[in-house]
Amino acid sequence: MVAIDLRAAALRVIANAADGKPFPTGHSMPRIVAVRDVRAATGSGLKEALDAVDWAIEQHNSGSLDRHRKTTDTGWLYEFPNGHTASVINDPHRPFRFEVLSDDPDDAGRGGVVVGLASDEVEAKLRQIAALSNR
Repeated sequence: MVAIDLRAAALRVIANAADGKPFPTGHSMPRIVAVRDVRAATGSGLKEALDAVDWAIEQHNSGSLDRHRKTTDTGWLYEFPNGHTASVINDPHRPFRFEVLSDDPDDAGRGGVVVGLASDEVEAKLRQIAALSNR
């Protein structure tokens, strides 16, 4: 039962810290603060709190993606609160693979297109874009 209470506490801390946005994963300080807050609220150990916070961040950010998705004729458009966007379409040359068109600076050398991604890679890419600094 303690693990459930710990995860519930971690979800509350992450949701409050994120303030309706994806929880930032590019810097360690927000995560460190969240672990501190979970430990203070539950009296848990460092490893247990860290595991709960990582789980809560994953849960929070994966749910956040659905809130920003719109269906288009060719796939899905994601518009994030940070001003960044991404389109996900089926890769016409490879079944069960997708192309992501984004304004992520990491993809500028490829013309903003990343091809041949599996579903989990698309999700990771979308989380990366959602966590970018505001435009």
